[in-house]
Amino acid sequence: MSFLVRLATKSAWPGGEPDRERALADFQLREGENGLSLWEYASDTERDLALAAMACERIDRGGKIDKLDFMTIRRETVERFGIVKQTPGETPLQTANDKLHRELQWSPSALRQLAETLFDEQHSVTRKAKGDVRQLLLGLDLNAVTSTAVKETLGVERAKEKK
Repeated sequence: MSFLVRLATKSAWPGGEPDRERALADFQLREGENGLSLWEYASDTERDLALAAMACERIDRGGKIDKLDFMTIRRETVERFGIVKQTPGETPLQTANDKLHRELQWSPSALRQLAETLFDEQHSVTRKAKGDVRQLLLGLDLNAVTSTAVKETLGVERAKEKK
């Protein structure tokens, strides 16, 4: 069985302070996007690789290591609304990009239907704490990371670990 994972706003979904419109915004395309980005996994190891890829992307965009809020969805649930297409990801973690990245290249109304169904079915969002995200990142092979900014951040974190 495979699952799809997507970053989401924990406070907007059931389990937080449910706010339908804020939750649905997690499934809207941004300016210039062709599809909604998700990551497919069949094991905890693959899920952690996907989460590490998303954390690396956040660092690369000028962010820092922080918690990750994400939603896990059964692939068959998503496929009720449209095709899940394998596409190359654009994070600094090429292994994850090639193996796990997917897109929903759907109309805005189809994406909204999926999000509404997930909200109505009480899907919740999981939080991976900052310390756990840090440990995921420290486990990466720096040779697999393509971003200088991410490599520098992880180098600093590894130096802290040795103290």
